[in-house]
Amino acid sequence: MDQKPGTKKCGHMGGKVLVSTQDHIQRLIAIRLQADVLNSPLVLVARTDAEAATMIDSNIDPVDHPHIKGVTVKGVEPLYEAMRKGTDKDWEERSGCMTFPDAVAKALKAKGQDPAKWLQDARKMSLDQMRKAAAGMGCDIFFDWDSARSVEGYFRIKGSTEFCIERAIAFAPYADSIWMETGKPILAQATQFAKEVRAAVPHQMLAYNLSPSFNWDSAGMTDGQMESFIWDLAKLGFCWQFITLAGFHCDALNIDLFAKEYSKRGAAAYVQMIQREERKHKVETLTHQKWSGSEIVDEMGNIVSGGLSSTGIMSAGVTEKQF
Repeated sequence: MDQKPGTKKCGHMGGKVLVSTQDHIQRLIAIRLQADVLNSPLVLVARTDAEAATMIDSNIDPVDHPHIKGVTVKGVEPLYEAMRKGTDKDWEERSGCMTFPDAVAKALKAKGQDPAKWLQDARKMSLDQMRKAAAGMGCDIFFDWDSARSVEGYFRIKGSTEFCIERAIAFAPYADSIWMETGKPILAQATQFAKEVRAAVPHQMLAYNLSPSFNWDSAGMTDGQMESFIWDLAKLGFCWQFITLAGFHCDALNIDLFAKEYSKRGAAAYVQMIQREERKHKVETLTHQKWSGSEIVDEMGNIVSGGLSSTGIMSAGVTEKQF
C-alpha cells in the first residue's frame, strides 16, 4: 500500500497518510529487485489508498500536486496554529482550503465558464504548470499549501477516484496488478477506474477488495446486483477479487450460532447443525482424520517398516469406520 510507515492502518480506517507517488514506485522497484535477487516468482500487487486518505507526507512529486489542498484566502492563520489555539472548527471555510484545480474551477464558474476541461487537464500538471495555465485563463489564484499542513507537518489532500487513477497509471510499469481501496462497493466507480487506467495501460490487471468493512446493504445495490457484481468487475479487468476476513466472519457467525444452540440442545445441536450438514453436502471434514492425511502417514509407515507396521492410524480402533 502507498501509506506512510508509522501511520499505516487498515484502508477502511481514518487518518491515512500517503507517501509520494515516486516514493511508492521506488518501493515497488525494491520489491521486484529483491525477488529477482532471490530468483523467486512473485505477483506484485500495488495498492493505493488515495481515495480516502486525507494527508501526504511530501509534495515532491508533480503527480500529487493537483490533489494537495492549500489556503486560498489571504491572511488566515495556518491550520497548525488554529489547531493549537482551538480555532480550527471553521478553519476550512475561513481559509477557503481546497486544491488548486478546484480553486481555479471556482473562479471559472464565477465568470460563467465551464471548468470541466480545466479539471481534466489539470490532473496531469505540476503546480507551476497549473499556475501558468490559470494565469492564461485570467485566473489570479492565491494558493498556499504550506499553511494547510497538519500539526505533524503533513500536506493535506483531497482523496478521490481520480487520484487513484493517476497513481495506478504511474505504478503500472512496476506492478502486475493494481488495487484501489474503496469506501463502498460502487460499480460506476470501478468502471471509471478500470476504463481510465486501461486506456493508458491496456494490459493492466486489476484487483478489487470485496470488503466485509462495507455495509453492503447500504450500498444501494439490489440482491441481483450483488449477485452479478463480481462478474461485472471481471468484465472490466478485475482479475483478482477477494473478500478480506471472509473466513474470520464465517467462523465467528457459525460458532456463535452453534454455541447458542448447544447451550439449549446439547449434542443434538452439533449433530443437526454440523455433522448432518457435512454429510448432506459431502464436506470432506466429516471424516476429519482421513481429511488430515492419516492414510498418507500410514502408507509412509508401511514403506519404512516393509509393510509390517501394526500401529497404523486407520487400523483397528479408528472411529472413522463408523462413517
